[in-house]
Order: sequence, then C-alpha cells, then structure tokens
Amino acid sequence: MRLVVSFLLVVSAFLFSAEVVLTDIGATDITFKGFPVTMELNFWNVKSYEGETWLKFDGEKVQFYADIYNIVLQNPDSWVHGYPEIYYGYKPWAAHNSGTEILPVKVKDLPDFYVTLDYSIWYENDLPINLAMETWI
Repeated sequence: MRLVVSFLLVVSAFLFSAEVVLTDIGATDITFKGFPVTMELNFWNVKSYEGETWLKFDGEKVQFYADIYNIVLQNPDSWVHGYPEIYYGYKPWAAHNSGTEILPVKVKDLPDFYVTLDYSIWYENDLPINLAMETWI
C-alpha cells in the first residue's frame, strides 16, 4: 500500500513566527500572533511506515507532505491513518496543551486569519481516501 499526499495550508504571514519542520510523528509548539499553538504530525493509527513525511511552517505557510508505504496500522480494522494538525488549547487525548494558561478566550478576541487549502493526492487503486478539513471551537 502506497500513499502520497501533498497538503498546503496557507495562513496569513503575520500569524506565526519562525520556521519549524517536523519529519517524524510528533508535535512542537509555535507562536500564533502571541498565542501558543501546537503543530502536530499526528499519525495516531500508524505503528510503522517507510518513506518520507513532513509538516513544515516557513513563516508564511504550513505544508504537509507524505510519500509513505509498507504502512502497518495499530488498528488494522480502521483505515484511518491520522492527519496533520494545528491546534490551540488543551488536547486531553494527547495530554498536551498550548495556551491553557490564557484560556478561556472569547472567539472575537482571537486573531483574524484566513486559510487556503491546495492539495494533490496519488494513491494505488482501491486505497480508500478521505481528505477532510475541520475546525473545532
């Protein structure tokens, strides 16, 4: 099974501060217009894989890339592998938080931002694909 995904999330340039690159499953904290935010390469159902994947913020945009194969899932009955994500606040299932010392905050007090999503996907025949984008408030 081989999956290649290229994901580009363009976020207003003034929202983040420095270049950050994740090349393995994990998370790192970055700054979002003075707010602490977590950027995570979250392959929660992947036990192991071969290939290349990264999640990168270059000061202007967030990019995700994955060219992975020989994927071994932790739960083979679920075809969901995981996803890249950026979040603000507390994520209880990951026992990680970013910014909980300044929560709660009114949505109107959060900084303005825009999102542009551009993607391309190549996959082997009969590989189920689900590309979704969501916002939780």
